[in-house]
Amino acid sequence: EAFITHPVAVANILAELKMDYKCIIAGLLHDVIEDTDNDYNDIERVFDKEIANMVDGLTKIERMPAKSRKENQAENFLKMIMAMCSDIRVLLIKLADRLHNMRTLEHANEEQKRRISQETLDIYAPLARRLGMNEIGLELEEIGFKTRYPLRYRTLKHAVASIEKKHRMTLEKITQRIEAALNESNIAYEYVRSRKKHVYSIYQKMKRKKLSFNEITDMYAIRACVKKTADCYTVLGIIHGLYRP
Repeated sequence: EAFITHPVAVANILAELKMDYKCIIAGLLHDVIEDTDNDYNDIERVFDKEIANMVDGLTKIERMPAKSRKENQAENFLKMIMAMCSDIRVLLIKLADRLHNMRTLEHANEEQKRRISQETLDIYAPLARRLGMNEIGLELEEIGFKTRYPLRYRTLKHAVASIEKKHRMTLEKITQRIEAALNESNIAYEYVRSRKKHVYSIYQKMKRKKLSFNEITDMYAIRACVKKTADCYTVLGIIHGLYRP
């Protein structure tokens, strides 16, 4: 059971991402070369070369020496991972693997939690972002930040929640006003909604720019999603008419 629970969870994440069946099989087999007596040739014989290559690619990432992770900056290590993967699906399986590891991080000891969380924040969350997988990137950041810096996480989470109550009504009014203006101008749009910065991105900005929480000015934004690219500029003009840029 200990050997199958994790691979099945990884395969489920890949299925939710609507990956092809070979990628899902490789997800199920991703630890086989590392953890069993079966090798590349066994996987190729039972399945095929494509699946064997994906599992082999994942094994190579796992075997990258820990020394190189410390010596290289996270950015360089990320470039190494991307350069060595000829099949993008290898990276997707690796992200699914890391996501399930993060979701079950409570089973690790304190030292492992710190190391895995830091590695996730430095390497795997940026990798997800780079591949356009923002939901996975967000979840990795959220769990990583909460585990690595619990006090900072709780403090910022509380600060965001307290100002959210103050701004909710204002954001609703602005959103409704923009929607009304778009309807008046017959602009076809998908939605107009507010978004708030996530806790980890607030923390990164505070750290990078040496700002206090009260100095963060882009905590909230209104996003208008329109049907045509050209309408972006029209909508920008409408919003500038409503509010001084």
